[in-house]
Amino acid sequence: METQIDRGLPLSLLATGVNLSLLSKVMSSRLARGTYNGGLLSTEAGTVARVVADGTITLTGYFGESKLLNLTMLPTLVIGLLSIAGTLVTYNSMF
Repeated sequence: METQIDRGLPLSLLATGVNLSLLSKVMSSRLARGTYNGGLLSTEAGTVARVVADGTITLTGYFGESKLLNLTMLPTLVIGLLSIAGTLVTYNSMF
């Protein structure tokens, strides 16, 4: 019997490390000071996002395997549309 290795979490952590490294080079020095700095806040946001994603997958599993893919993509659609709307509303005030 062959043991299957889950590579999802290590790859996710690797991507997070790369993203935080890039963030540290471009973020404002004002956000780089103190305990609650930009790196910590982005790490916590990523952790919360993983928890919400895992909860969404678990909850959609109750509706059956046949509907799992479509119901899992529904929150992604809503978040994407809200992000686009928020960008359109606030884009000019960012500069």
